[in-house]
Amino acid sequence: MKAFTTTLLAFAFIAPYAAANPYGGKALSPSTYEVPVPAELEPYARFPVEKSRVRLKDGELEVKYMLPLELTGLENHLVFRGTVDARGLARIENDQGTADCNLVTNMCHLKYKKLNFDLARVADALRAHNFSPEEFDGRLAVAARLGGEMEGNFYFTPEQD
Repeated sequence: MKAFTTTLLAFAFIAPYAAANPYGGKALSPSTYEVPVPAELEPYARFPVEKSRVRLKDGELEVKYMLPLELTGLENHLVFRGTVDARGLARIENDQGTADCNLVTNMCHLKYKKLNFDLARVADALRAHNFSPEEFDGRLAVAARLGGEMEGNFYFTPEQD
């Protein structure tokens, strides 16, 4: 019963992110990036991550992804590797930042040391989606927040060998 409850709680936590489609009719990728924001920006804070891979092999976790251009304007390829403990947790630090990953909830909380960031290019990437003016402004405000605070949550489906 405990395993069922844990699985159910993990599903209940992740389901809103998996079901939400921040780009309207566009298919959701297996991964989603979310920037912590005030309540008024929450509708614009989730972005599909098109290029990602999370792999667990022999207790070693590898998290690789590229932040969406709609969030940073410039490419940011990130890789975090580390050991997962018996509780399914991994704290990974490297020159890119820190990833606190939880394999029960399939989420990593990330704090970056440095990101390639260009708000003008973020605006260009957002224009390509033909968002409403309200959504464009909201997503641009979210991107500006990431550029300043440099942290977020990465939700994923891990591969296992």
